[in-house]
Amino acid sequence: MSHIRSINSIKSGVGLRELRAVLAVADLGSFRRAAAELGYTQSALSHQVAALEAALGWTLFHRPGGRGQVRLTPAGEAVCRRARRALGEVEAIAADAEEAERGESVRVRVGVSQTAAAEIMPPALRSFRDEYPGVEVVLSAVDDSAGADGLRKGRFDLAFINNPEPDDVIEAVPMLEDPWVILTRRDSAIAELRRPGFDVLDGADLVAWTHRWQGQRELEQAWARRGIAPRIVYRTDDNLALQRLVAAGLGHA
Repeated sequence: MSHIRSINSIKSGVGLRELRAVLAVADLGSFRRAAAELGYTQSALSHQVAALEAALGWTLFHRPGGRGQVRLTPAGEAVCRRARRALGEVEAIAADAEEAERGESVRVRVGVSQTAAAEIMPPALRSFRDEYPGVEVVLSAVDDSAGADGLRKGRFDLAFINNPEPDDVIEAVPMLEDPWVILTRRDSAIAELRRPGFDVLDGADLVAWTHRWQGQRELEQAWARRGIAPRIVYRTDDNLALQRLVAAGLGHA
């Protein structure tokens, strides 16, 4: 009986507002910033989090006081994982309902990077159209984080993501291994090398991706471990811009 009463108290004490409040505090590390983000007063947001904690019977945050950043407790981490999944399902339900109300045709929404759009999708879409001629496919250009977020929230049915992190909402299916290559001008000294490695980039001018890309962060960490220090002169999120900067002689990539 005590277990049933506990479940009933949780059901009555958990709402979407409370879940969104907990996730905002977890993501921003501050009740004050989370309240501003959601448009609440800080006291109202604190009350929502406290109500959820009371319903669950567990403290979700370590609260250091002052300007210290709040941190999730183990219970808070578990709640956040489920909360992201629950809110993603709610948004997916809303998206499906909207499409059904509009009477739209069957549609597959795909988040793609520039590389996936240019190299993977054309032959895949030709085969798909032969087998499913009545299905509309909508491609949206996204980076890895936006693709993953879109999947969780139901905006995409499929997305191409580099090195996806473990997630209890997203099913990851490996497709291919894409090797790192050095992009350089044909008249550069590096272009004359048969099998250049990372070492040739030490001290060289480099055009890099922004740190928004997980692959770029991992690449720079690998350089640091090997004592390699290129001079990053430009950063970009645009593949074509990166190639043109290299072609102009402004650096390797």
